[in-house]
Amino acid sequence: MVKESDVISYISFVLNRYNKYKTILDKRGCDELIHSLILYNELSDYIKEVKYTSLSNHHANMSYSYLDKTIYISPDFIDGINKSSKDLLKTFKIHDEIISTNLDILHALLHEVMHAKQYKVIDTTKDETIKTILTKSLVGATYVDTYDKNKAIEFADATDNLKLYSSMPSEINAELNAIKQTMDIINHLNIKEKYKYINYYDISYKLLSLKSYKYRLFKVISPFDTFIKMRSKYIKEDINISRRILYKYDLDTRILYGLPIKKYEYNRLDRKIDNTLKEMLNSSQISN
Repeated sequence: MVKESDVISYISFVLNRYNKYKTILDKRGCDELIHSLILYNELSDYIKEVKYTSLSNHHANMSYSYLDKTIYISPDFIDGINKSSKDLLKTFKIHDEIISTNLDILHALLHEVMHAKQYKVIDTTKDETIKTILTKSLVGATYVDTYDKNKAIEFADATDNLKLYSSMPSEINAELNAIKQTMDIINHLNIKEKYKYINYYDISYKLLSLKSYKYRLFKVISPFDTFIKMRSKYIKEDINISRRILYKYDLDTRILYGLPIKKYEYNRLDRKIDNTLKEMLNSSQISN
């Protein structure tokens, strides 16, 4: 059995090697990372192959297929990577573009790995609510679980719609968990001023946590509410999960899936983000 510590050491070794020689991760480096991340997350049954090929979705540079148990990567994926905000990097005085780009690539790979992990959660969890949320949100699970395959395909095609895509619990969950695991890996890297990168991803996590919530005068509209409404245009089935059940989950869990939060919780998180950002900025200024 492979030890978790050995796997994380190898992941760190790969990233440290590319960073040391000031080289952006290439196909070989990505392959090394993906196969290590599969072991680290115990997903050998869910990711069987990695293929470099043109993707049908022009918005994506990577995708995971549960039906094929494959991660698909566009040959020019580096050009399509969502780069870290230059303004935010500048704010935290992060100037090494090679390291930040390699972390962006790691984060993107982890996002697809986390989608595979969600299917494992569906197969193994005893929590029927979380299972339902993921099943109705993941395109592959929806296809398998829906009697009307044409409607499932129509819904899958509709996920090109960025408004629908950004409100999907599976997307929010994959992105937030990818950020969390990126921070875990950064902790093991041999890079200068490591704390700056950890602080950057920490504030990115907090900002993303609230990004998809819509603040209104009397309530906060959650991504989950938006998702259910938009999904019903394609698949005519009810997702009957009562607010009482959803609010039984702690705030961190609800945020991880874009579930409803109360107005006072939103305000508290918003203030916390402001305070964290101010503290980080002050710390960065003092250290420089």
